[in-house]
Amino acid sequence: MILLVMYQLKSPEAVSPLCEAIESFGPSCHFFDSFFLLCSKESPLDLQKALHLCVDGQVDILVSPLAREHTEYLPRKAHDWLAAHHDWLADPGD
Repeated sequence: MILLVMYQLKSPEAVSPLCEAIESFGPSCHFFDSFFLLCSKESPLDLQKALHLCVDGQVDILVSPLAREHTEYLPRKAHDWLAAHHDWLADPGD
């Protein structure tokens, strides 16, 4: 599935370890400052817990699945990335 990973830094030093941790879970696209799209087989909760441990609580993290119906107004970079990873994207009701 494709997951939305949104974060708020408590410490600027946490950004590099967080980005590296997110990217270690699968193909990702970082197109807004505090926002990733990520292809992952992890559940949103499992990924959120794993990322939280990677940054020792220095980041607030929200992870949620992305549905195809919620992608219309994303930037072009995100649309291009989604087109290349469309097989990971869930349809409504999946």
